[in-house]
Amino acid sequence: MGKSLDKKHELGRGISQRPDGRYHARAIVKGNRIELYNKDLKQLRKDFELAKAAALQGNIIEEKDIKFAEYFDSWFDTYKKHKLKSVISQNAYYRRVKNTYCTLLGNINLKDITHEKIQTATNELSERKYTPRTIREALSAVRECLDIAVINKKIDYNPVIRINIKEENEAMLERRVLDNWEIPLFIEEAKRDWYYEAYMILLNSGMRIGEFSALTWDCIDFQKKEIRINKSMSFGYVEGKKIEIVTSPKTRAAYRTIPFFDGVEEWFKSWKQKQDELKERLGDRWRARQELGDIVFCTSLGSPASRYAISHSLAKIEKNMQLKEDFNARLENRESRKIEHLHPHCLRHSFCTLCFQRGINPSVIQALMGHSDFAVTTSYLHILDDKRKEEVAKVGSLLN
Repeated sequence: MGKSLDKKHELGRGISQRPDGRYHARAIVKGNRIELYNKDLKQLRKDFELAKAAALQGNIIEEKDIKFAEYFDSWFDTYKKHKLKSVISQNAYYRRVKNTYCTLLGNINLKDITHEKIQTATNELSERKYTPRTIREALSAVRECLDIAVINKKIDYNPVIRINIKEENEAMLERRVLDNWEIPLFIEEAKRDWYYEAYMILLNSGMRIGEFSALTWDCIDFQKKEIRINKSMSFGYVEGKKIEIVTSPKTRAAYRTIPFFDGVEEWFKSWKQKQDELKERLGDRWRARQELGDIVFCTSLGSPASRYAISHSLAKIEKNMQLKEDFNARLENRESRKIEHLHPHCLRHSFCTLCFQRGINPSVIQALMGHSDFAVTTSYLHILDDKRKEEVAKVGSLLN
């Protein structure tokens, strides 16, 4: 007997509830597979019994009108789910497609999915500001799904062929760095935020956000004045509950030590004092999980500082930076400059760019960043080249 997500209600034989809240019924009758989905449990039970009765009588209902979203769910459960290592990976993969192509194409009959419809949906996702990487990953899943649909003779061909993805703005989204004029503005606004010391350390270490979240106090060596990076943390939701998983770093090169730059030791000590005072004040309400270790960077309630928490904090800082810039522009009688979107990795990217600006050897920068490929490190030079061209364009002629 299947149970609801909260484990409190029996749903009936062959019926379960999916993470998205929909009910799923499946059975095999006389060698024929029956699979139905519905948000209405009562209606699902009725349709399920009718389908089983029809199968017993040999009246198999053809699946020619199955919706794309329904087929994707069936394909995911049968062919893909078991290949993904963790529940977080499963949920991330599933939601990546459900939030993109299933949102736009989910109610279309599987047999009516065409190349044009997929290209139109892809263009729409670009307009909705999904990154090219997210679109590529979701489209790859759709391609896999429809490959199986062809094998199972649900459709005649796979329409996911030569789909064009807009690459514009990818560099900006993945390589957003703080301009030199933005840095003092960012620091000024960050001082009012709970994560001030954390942001200063990120800006002076280049840690990935997963490495930042997983960092424990035993990896901070005040005698050698260095940070040891030896783990990463990912976050996800299982049945509506947030969970944290500590894993090994991204690559072998990601295992590294980062020497303290000026100010880092003081920021760590200031953060530790603030953390200890808060822990004492909250007492039993402190939410730290012992199995994760003595986490360095936490929320104001003691749980690990996730990408989502940092993104929320940065959004407030970004808004205040823009207000400050608008105010300064009016005072100085000039046009206000736009503060581009701040995301957690922009501090890592800014660190790398600042290292190049200060003349640090590129191979040293590669080691500090934990890049496996030297070409990834040197790709940041393009940002500096673009900025130099922008500054020269503003000046125009040096002789006038």
